[in-house]
Order: sequence, then structure tokens, then C-alpha cells
Amino acid sequence: MVMGHNRQTLPLALVALMGVTLFCSPLRADISKKQKKLNEKAVEQMMNGNYDDAVSLLEQSLAIGELNITYLNLGRAYAKAGRCQEALVAYDRMAVAPRVKSPSPDELYKVLVTYRDDLKLDCPGKVVIRCRPTEILVGVDGGNLETCPDQVFDLEPGEHIFYGEVEGVGSVERTETVIGMTTIYVDLVLDRPIQQVVAPQEVQKPQESSALPTLGWGALGLGGGLLIAGLVTDLAVISPLVEEFDSAKKSFDSVRASALKDSIDTQQSINTAVFITGATFLAVGTGLLVYDLMGDSEGDAKVSLAPNGARVSVRF
Repeated sequence: MVMGHNRQTLPLALVALMGVTLFCSPLRADISKKQKKLNEKAVEQMMNGNYDDAVSLLEQSLAIGELNITYLNLGRAYAKAGRCQEALVAYDRMAVAPRVKSPSPDELYKVLVTYRDDLKLDCPGKVVIRCRPTEILVGVDGGNLETCPDQVFDLEPGEHIFYGEVEGVGSVERTETVIGMTTIYVDLVLDRPIQQVVAPQEVQKPQESSALPTLGWGALGLGGGLLIAGLVTDLAVISPLVEEFDSAKKSFDSVRASALKDSIDTQQSINTAVFITGATFLAVGTGLLVYDLMGDSEGDAKVSLAPNGARVSVRF
């Protein structure tokens, strides 16, 4: 970033005079002889264009004690050294720093307004370029065309020409004014959308997904599960009851035999229903799968597409 060091909105002689006045007039804050010398040397360095040296001297002065005019001079030195963000911080600190008696706060405020306005002319601004379509190649002030930047970038204050182009489609150009320490948005939008010509081609029509296989396998699984459950019930529940029933008959225990017979009849009725239901689901599942397989072999379908989408043919 190149800063304009030759811009002097406030004569440096006045800055020097302010420094001398600062240390000769009664102040609201105590100031040492060392601070006085540091401030005088800093003003001298700024007059000679040695802004980095002036910054160092003013920072040393602030380390001893804060003063509003010291922050004002420090902000000016920062700005002339190209450290614009630090200049803003120094200007803001001026408002809360101990005040000198002379120059008065009103006089310093007028100088501060001038210094802040100078930042808009001396410091770079931020630029955000928004492209549509994203394929646009972008150039600034006649520079090389590059892909649309996806990040904020700095640009010197003043008018700039932003150019965008898509080969074979069109171009767009905008002139925008960049202001220091501010962010601007530049929209590069082509009115004509990008159109891609597609040659006629024959594509296979995607087969529509069918729910029959899912239902078929689900029915098979459910039917098999019911049959297994019925078999387990027959072996683990009903068979032991039958053995107990035979034992009760042999021992002529009619009461126990009658109760067991009722339980066996109930269990067998339920299990019979389970077997029948399971077999039914097996049959339904098998039928669905067979039907789906037969349907897949009945024919095929093709669609022929043209660029205008007007020609469609179907063959079975």
C-alpha cells in the first residue's frame, strides 16, 4: 500500500506550535521533562517525514503518562506511516485521555475531524466484488482478467473501473468510487444467462422403482417368522402339556387331566391360526416376487431427447 506523504491538511508548523504550547501552558495532568523532550522530538521527526521514529517517541511519552494531544499526534504519525487502523485507535483514545489546558479540547477536536477526513483520502478502502454468473473473469483498471475474487481486498481511494467478462456470452463494466477506511460492494452481473447447447442424444429411460419386491420380501420374512414361532410353541409348550395330560390319565387324576385338556385345546387353536397366517404370508410374498420378475421382462422404454425437448418416443 502506497501512502500519500505529501498531503499536509494541517501545516506541520502548526503541529510543532501545538507541541510547544502543550509544554509551556498549565496542564490538567502532570508532565515530566522527559515527556516534554520526547514530544518535541516526535514533532520534529514528523516535520522531517520520519513517521516511524515519531511513533516510537510518542509511544515512549505515553508510557510515562497519557495526554489527549499526545494521542492526537500519535494517530497522525500512524496515519502517515500507513498504519491506518492503529491511527483510528489512537484517535479514539484521545477522547478519554487526560486533557491538556492548551490547546483547548474544542481546538483539538477540530484538528481531529480534519485528521479523520484525511484517512478517507490517504488510506485504502475495502472492496467486495459480487459476480453473477460465477464464471465471470474480473479485471480492475485495465489489469489482467482473473477469476472473481471471493475475499475482501484493499484498493486505493478514488474512482476505479471494474470489468467482468464471460467469453462468448458478454461483458459488464462499472465505475465505482473507493473511500478510505470504508467497504464498498461492486456487483458484476451479466443480463444474458449462460446457455449450453446439448446435442441430441438417446438416453435410456430410468426404470421406475417398484414397491413389489419390498412387499414380497417383507411378506416372506413375516410368514417365515410366524411358522418358526408356531413350531417353537408346538415343541416348547404344547408337547410338554400333552405329556402331562397322558400322565394324569394314567394316574386317573380326572380333575388335572380335564384342566390340561382345556389348556392343550386353547394352545393348539392359537398355534393353528399362527401356522395358517404364516403360510398365507409366504404364499403372498412368493406371488409378489414372481409377479415383479415377470413384469420386468415384458418390455423396455426409450426416450429420445432433442435440445427443445419436443421429440419423445416410447417402445414396448
